[in-house]
Amino acid sequence: MSSSIAYSLTTSQDSLCFSKPQAAKIMKDLSRLNLLDSITQIQQLQIVNFKTIVMALNDKSNLLHSNLSESNKQLKAANLKLKISSKINKFGIPTIFIGGIIGGFILAK
Repeated sequence: MSSSIAYSLTTSQDSLCFSKPQAAKIMKDLSRLNLLDSITQIQQLQIVNFKTIVMALNDKSNLLHSNLSESNKQLKAANLKLKISSKINKFGIPTIFIGGIIGGFILAK
C-alpha cells in the first residue's frame, strides 16, 4: 500500500507535508510559472513596442499638423492673389477698353 504523503519539507522551525494530489498540483503550478513568466515578458515587450509606436505616430501627427498649417497659409495667400487678380480683370479691362475708345476719338480729331 502506498503512503498518502508524497513529499515532506523540513525547516528549522517546522515541517510541511503534502499529499500526492497536493504535490501533483504544486508541481503542475510550478511548471506553469515558467510559461506565465514568459507570457508576462512578452506582454511587457509588447507594451514597450506599443509605446514606441505611439510616440512615433505622435511625432508624425505633429509634423502633419505643421505641414497642414503651412499649406493653409499658402492657400490663403493664393486666394488673396486670386481675389486681387479677379478685381483687376473685372474693373481694369473695361476701363482700359473705354479709355482706348476715348483715346481713339481724341486722336481722330
